[in-house]
Amino acid sequence: MRLNYLKKVSMFTSRRMARLPTERKRAFKQFNCALYLKYVIDPETWHMFLNSAGFCNQRSCSVCQMRRCVKLRLKIFPALRRLIADYPDKHFLLLTLTVKNCNQSDLRRTLCSMQSGWHRLSQRSDFPAIGYLNSVELTRPRDCFYAGF
Repeated sequence: MRLNYLKKVSMFTSRRMARLPTERKRAFKQFNCALYLKYVIDPETWHMFLNSAGFCNQRSCSVCQMRRCVKLRLKIFPALRRLIADYPDKHFLLLTLTVKNCNQSDLRRTLCSMQSGWHRLSQRSDFPAIGYLNSVELTRPRDCFYAGF
């Protein structure tokens, strides 16, 4: 099961994080993420639904990141169907903007400059889209304490 793999990755990451004194609290939260999952069965359809679980909701947790992705997908797909129905003559644009790797100390400044550049682009009068979804992806080097599973 994919959830088992994600939990193993999350636990490995939390053990690596716990080595740093500043990350111990977050590591403890992440290590205890999703230790139990409580399901409820609908008596009419016999479908199982997740009723409660102890999720940590941290960005470094692979289980919570997967949940966040699923939630986003559940919001985006119906909106895309509505957009296609409302604007059948429009096209979709997927734009990937990348920058050269920066030091961790420059990350905040780099993200702010990327965001301000995107804002300037999207505010232009000749911007080709009626809306957009903006997200940021960060990758970490192999020697970082989050990587290496």
